[in-house]
Amino acid sequence: MRNRIRPGRLGNWAFILFLTIVLTGCGDDESSGPGTGDVTDIQGDLPERDLERDQQGGDVQEDPTADQPAEVEEVEEEEELPSHETDCGNGIDDDHDGLTDCYDLEDCDCEVCNDLIDNDDNDLIDCADPFCADSPLCPEWCANGLDDDGDGDIDCADSECAPTSRCSEDPTTPDNHPFSDLMGYFYHLQYPPSQVSCCFDYTGDGVADNELMRILTSIPAYDPQLNMSASVNYGDLVLLAEWRDLPEDLGTGGEAAFNIFLGVAIDPPPPTSLTQPIGPETNLWADGDGLFRVTRDSFDDRGPRVRFDASQVGTGVLTGSTPFMTMVVPIPDLGLDLRLNLRDVKVEIQLQRITGEGDSVEIRTVPQQVMVDDVPVQVGGGKLGGYIRADDIFEFFNAGAHRCSCARPATATGPMISYGEQPAPNLSYTASCNWTPLSPGQSGFSCTAYDSVFCSYLYEICALAPIIPYILDVDANKNSIQESVSAGLFFDLSGAHLADPPVTSE
Repeated sequence: MRNRIRPGRLGNWAFILFLTIVLTGCGDDESSGPGTGDVTDIQGDLPERDLERDQQGGDVQEDPTADQPAEVEEVEEEEELPSHETDCGNGIDDDHDGLTDCYDLEDCDCEVCNDLIDNDDNDLIDCADPFCADSPLCPEWCANGLDDDGDGDIDCADSECAPTSRCSEDPTTPDNHPFSDLMGYFYHLQYPPSQVSCCFDYTGDGVADNELMRILTSIPAYDPQLNMSASVNYGDLVLLAEWRDLPEDLGTGGEAAFNIFLGVAIDPPPPTSLTQPIGPETNLWADGDGLFRVTRDSFDDRGPRVRFDASQVGTGVLTGSTPFMTMVVPIPDLGLDLRLNLRDVKVEIQLQRITGEGDSVEIRTVPQQVMVDDVPVQVGGGKLGGYIRADDIFEFFNAGAHRCSCARPATATGPMISYGEQPAPNLSYTASCNWTPLSPGQSGFSCTAYDSVFCSYLYEICALAPIIPYILDVDANKNSIQESVSAGLFFDLSGAHLADPPVTSE
């Protein structure tokens, strides 16, 4: 501390008063006495109140503080602030620069969860680093059986999922699930027709997005809609809805909830061949009387995996969302399964309640019409959208290529396609072929009719790979790199019934 000294205010006046007494007491005039000498010669220098008291014969009192030690005023010194963050995990902005802990990038070498760099040199990048476990950039979908954020913990075992209502539920088994009496069957899954916008905005531009169709229609020897309709009508792809808490009056509206399951058709049994044309009008279960079982893997140990809780119904339109949903679309012509892991899933469904014989109730969608070049085109009464990571698409291609040794050069090693996000300064998603597949007619090509048709088109797939990153339109992890692609489907629902038992044995 620094001391500031203030002198006593009456010290100088006491000296003057002493001098006055000496002068008046030692004068030549014997009649002079106290109060009668030449005081007026110096009285202008005395304080007015002391002069007055002296003239009245009063005692002159000295300032009681005059002989005391000088007054000391303590002044606090300003605290010297540190020039940098002294502790990168204390939740305090130590250097008062407005950036706390790891947000102070100049001072703290913490992991940045979406820059594709190992910032803290622990050999763990972005979401794989424990520091990013609770970052919104590294979400863990809590019911898909996958380690979404790469931290080694899956679903409810992840600290991010532990506090959710789902993971707070008591463990259960599929056999104990109390199924609703009101079930639905997706008898029509429809990729949006050309020039039809569907289904939801995932890029923030106010326009519905569906860039997945551009990729699917680019795959050689593959008709997306024909393959989808065939998968549904053959019973290879069965989706079931379990309606829960639907309001009695769909027109008035209210809160609603429903689950979606993968299923198996029981009655009528799946056909061995399809009636033409292949579409909803020839689907065996579209009448609402189909009998099904729910697959066991539609559940985890907390119940149904795909739940649309807290949905809303207004004037017959149901809207809802769920974090994750998987659709596995078989592609018989290619001998592959296309696994669509949809994230940030949204639905909008035009519903109607139909009462039948014996007061039976069926929930159905209301098909819609859209105009394309002034021509009405019928589409499903429901819309479903989400986004798919490009990694899933390239994994699908690599899985197919792995089965095509007949088109693989003798010197080829590893997966056919390398892919992924590239850090700064590139900041892009790239894909390229590690080796060039053999094409029909080329020396060494040995594929026959017993091999997947996909093998004959590996060369074209390899040429398509570096183009796909330019189609990606969703930046899910907010790092200025589009690493995902938007997707959308129309669909139609009829009623359905569950067999006894309602769940498959495995």
